[in-house]
Amino acid sequence: MLRWTRAWRLPREGLGPHGPSFARVPVAPSSSSGGRGGAEPRPLPLSYRLLDGEAALPAVVFLHGLFGSKTNFNSIAKILAQQTGRRVLTVDARNHGDSPHSPDMSYEIMSQDLQDLLPQLGLVPCVVVGHSMGGKTAMLLALQRRQESYLGPTLFLLGGNSQFVHPSHHPEIMRLFPRAQMQTVPNAGHWIHADRPQDFIAAIRGFLV
Repeated sequence: MLRWTRAWRLPREGLGPHGPSFARVPVAPSSSSGGRGGAEPRPLPLSYRLLDGEAALPAVVFLHGLFGSKTNFNSIAKILAQQTGRRVLTVDARNHGDSPHSPDMSYEIMSQDLQDLLPQLGLVPCVVVGHSMGGKTAMLLALQRRQESYLGPTLFLLGGNSQFVHPSHHPEIMRLFPRAQMQTVPNAGHWIHADRPQDFIAAIRGFLV
């Protein structure tokens, strides 16, 4: 989980872990030039579902994994909105769900899509929750504040039965996210939100406090 503030530019390396990650990230609107001369990929208007809540509280934004869609988080989003009173946004990444398709597919451009969408919806600052591919997008979004490291609160939620995040990844995680906490959910695989939904929600609520 992350809080998004202001962003731009991140290395393509160093985003190895695939587990869900959360961070508190305040956002600044991006100025998309639409790809000068057609040389740069353009952000796409993503399909989303926004559950209403208290505007004074940072919204929670869910980013799904590869081949997933915003519907992966439908039940959890409803419960979280009811329990916390926050606005909750679920988004289809480009080339997924109901969002437009494009030959341009990179973490940089997926991050740019969100940099366009979130300010348009007035969801700044926000807490970004990403699973697998969505977790990498969330990390990039946070790291774009600086290339080096993201200094805000961050939680890496690991499935006890998953091998996606290895101990060898931990030094790089701590270098890029010095305030990161790692929490393991027993009896959960890579899809923690499906295997242990109550534990997943509890971890998010604990992070929001």
